Amino acid sequence: KQWYQRRVAITAGGTGQAAPSWVVHDRQVLRFSAYFQEAVHEKREEKYRIRNCTILYYLEDDSIQVNEARQENSGIPQGTLIRRHRIPLPPPDDDKFYTVEAFNVGNSVTLYGRSFTIR
Repeated sequence: KQWYQRRVAITAGGTGQAAPSWVVHDRQVLRFSAYFQEAVHEKREEKYRIRNCTILYYLEDDSIQVNEARQENSGIPQGTLIRRHRIPLPPPDDDKFYTVEAFNVGNSVTLYGRSFTIR
């Protein structure tokens, strides 16, 4: 069983029995606006483009999903960039997973080699 144990309190503390994290944080999601920089090799006019996205952090199981708003006729693959699952930290800590402490405004988070800056 996965029990709720965090170093940082996310909800107000109280007295009572310990409950599994999936019960305590059922349907609670943190939403972060972020962007990443993508190199452009096809055009001389632009060297990179900034792509805006949304990072969703699910408190119940520490899973993460990254979405980008779709733009009609852009020619760029958009939509869900990373499906919902627990994402391991970059090496040498690849035996651990991202937690809510990593997501602070102004920080950069590297997910599968792509650096997302949270705003």
